[in-house]
Amino acid sequence: MEATDLQANALPSKKDRIRAAFASVPALGWLAGILCTVLIEHWVGDPLSYQLYLPKLPVLFGCLIMFKEPTLIPSALAYVALI
Repeated sequence: MEATDLQANALPSKKDRIRAAFASVPALGWLAGILCTVLIEHWVGDPLSYQLYLPKLPVLFGCLIMFKEPTLIPSALAYVALI
């Protein structure tokens, strides 16, 4: 009896708190959000990469561009921050 009382009074774990925070958002909402971010990057990303003097859209948060040409690190970070 005491073990169940201790478990009932225990604080929720970090995993339980994260699960509770996102439990109210339906899966369709997540998919709609992903679709919106993809559309925003598609419409705004190419002109923005041109303005930041990037040769193409940064892939993998700009890591590939940073490894190939370290001088483009500020532009790749700005792109990731703005998009």
